[in-house]
Amino acid sequence: REIEAAAGKAPASTGSAPAITESARAASLAFAYPYGASLSVQKPAFAALSSGMLAVPLGRPVCALWDGHARAPGMQSGRLCVLGSSYVLHDEWLDKDDNAKLVDVLVRWLTHADGIRMDTYDMEDPDILEYHHLPDTESLAERVRCCLQETEDVTKDFTSLFDDNLFRFDTSLIPETVDLYTQLEVQHEPLSLIPPQFEQP
Repeated sequence: REIEAAAGKAPASTGSAPAITESARAASLAFAYPYGASLSVQKPAFAALSSGMLAVPLGRPVCALWDGHARAPGMQSGRLCVLGSSYVLHDEWLDKDDNAKLVDVLVRWLTHADGIRMDTYDMEDPDILEYHHLPDTESLAERVRCCLQETEDVTKDFTSLFDDNLFRFDTSLIPETVDLYTQLEVQHEPLSLIPPQFEQP
């Protein structure tokens, strides 16, 4: 949030958690990040920029900052900025989106310029997602392996493999049908012909 405020894209932060209305603001720092890689950031460093929710991988750090301690009184502390893509600083990409503003803010922070101070809340609880490892589908497709499951031996008489009980026409159920007359106490007699009645106007 402090980088956006320094670039003029958002109001200055107060060091506390952002309000619900501020978390989805439309004015945010948009920068081009060509040929870059995501970073794995550990304390005392902190993530300053993330890939957002539209890039892949989602919400991963792309810029990390580290602020050291002064070795002697009166000396300024050392600072380090790690950016996952050097192409952001190239002339070809410097004019894309807000890259020029981003580089200006990072240089001002590295040189201890006045008015540039990272937000405490963002340093302690950055808005990034956990990294999920995904298999390389392309390389796995080139190394096809057979299934390790063992199959049963197939008989030489292939006619025994057919199952005739699934669908068939026969008279095997007629005895059970005749027994139903006794169980239901229904008289068993042949069906008689019902004479039709025709009505004439």
